Amino acid sequence: MSSMQTNLHPFQTVRESGSDSTHCAVLELDEFTPRYSTGQDRNRLCFWLSVHGHTQVFPTRGAPYYSISGASIATIPPGAVWEGSWRGRQTCMLLEMGPSLLREFTRSQIVFPNDRELLVVEDDRLKYSMLALHQDLMSPSPAGDLFIGHIARGVTSHYLKTYCRCPDTRPVREQKLSPADLRRVLELIETRLDKKPALDELAAMLGLNTVSFCRRFKNSTGLPPYQYLLHARVERAKQALRRRGQSLSELALSLGFYDQSQFSNTFRKIAGISPRDYMRAHTSQAP
Repeated sequence: MSSMQTNLHPFQTVRESGSDSTHCAVLELDEFTPRYSTGQDRNRLCFWLSVHGHTQVFPTRGAPYYSISGASIATIPPGAVWEGSWRGRQTCMLLEMGPSLLREFTRSQIVFPNDRELLVVEDDRLKYSMLALHQDLMSPSPAGDLFIGHIARGVTSHYLKTYCRCPDTRPVREQKLSPADLRRVLELIETRLDKKPALDELAAMLGLNTVSFCRRFKNSTGLPPYQYLLHARVERAKQALRRRGQSLSELALSLGFYDQSQFSNTFRKIAGISPRDYMRAHTSQAP
């Protein structure tokens, strides 16, 4: 996994995940952390959410504002300059989108709100999406980077549609993957159920950007890639449970889950029954 080059040295990075276009991190700050400016990197769209503690932020123009934990999202468009300071220990969630990802949504010049200054919004969709990313970094989901990429792109899409203007945005056609491309992707997923392929990797295999790939994949299968991966794992697990060849913990690890508990929870959500009960039911039906 490659990590986006960011100016995170004043912070202690607790957890992070990323690709060439997306970077998210849980950061810990303390009262000795200096003020921090994003002005050194003028190509990144940034989303900040205070998870614990209080933050005072100084935009280039206007009065400073104070952020209470989880109350608001600060969005910083590419090229914006701001500084932040804090007192006491604090935890923040940071999500950064690079220029390549922004180009996936529109080829036009994006008109950012608030004259490209820092924008503070109380937006539940953004807030809970950021909290979902925070939860996934602190307790990784079984879908790994596929889930992170799905949520991160949803955040960006919502922000661009709600707060920005993209002059040449056109209606999205309900395109699907060709039968051959869909077969290639599904075969790759099926042969790598024990791993966590990234959205960038799957899209690049077909010569698509990730937004177009995710849209076409869902139109073709009815599920976003991360959910399809989980359903495929559960189907493979059902086959193994009917054979009773592995213990539940061994089966969980062989399918890319972190432990038996995560496997059982995922199996129950999708199949509506626990793995153990599924195994008992199919054992009793055997001749």
